[in-house]
Amino acid sequence: MTLTQEYTLAYNTGGAYEVRQGQVLRLEGKTTADVVFFNLHDVRERFCQARTKVLQSKIFVTTGDILYSKSNNPMFRIITDSLRLGEHDIEFGMCSASSYARFRSDLYEKYEVKKRFGVERDQVPEHGCWENLSEALKPYDIPPEDVPSPFNAFQETKIDGKTGRMEMVLKDLAEPAHIEMLAEMDCLVGVSACPWVGKGQPITVRILAGD
Repeated sequence: MTLTQEYTLAYNTGGAYEVRQGQVLRLEGKTTADVVFFNLHDVRERFCQARTKVLQSKIFVTTGDILYSKSNNPMFRIITDSLRLGEHDIEFGMCSASSYARFRSDLYEKYEVKKRFGVERDQVPEHGCWENLSEALKPYDIPPEDVPSPFNAFQETKIDGKTGRMEMVLKDLAEPAHIEMLAEMDCLVGVSACPWVGKGQPITVRILAGD
């Protein structure tokens, strides 16, 4: 594979990238990257968490699995994954200015933000992935309300098999994890370097083409 494009997303920023069918999208990072996909030629067709789970009868994805659109079409196939099964999420949505406003106020004590994340109240970010992706996708005339629920790379979710209760696990990896996804159609990709309640880190985005 030949590297054709490379970008580094700073903490709590987003970007939009065109990935052609047959190219490989490689993401690297130590903390969560919120990722959304659209058909490049018809952005009304977009990634769907539900279709991805139902069509494969599973809630965790890794090497060999497919990320589907709401029209049941394959968008990306995972071809390389440095993490274990269950360490990428397709259950949760994305953080936003409104959710962090609550983390700074009534949820700060309830969720033990300082104890769990080591973040002071004034360190909780002002905005999140919703705003990052909405801004990055503006040039493609995608309104914020059309940004789908994401593929959360490098975000582990623990699910209680009896109660169904979900818990996000804060990643703080010693070395960057990576995932490579082969485009099954021409795609527009939005990526956000999630601020993760103030503990997020940069994300590297690479686009590779076959030799």
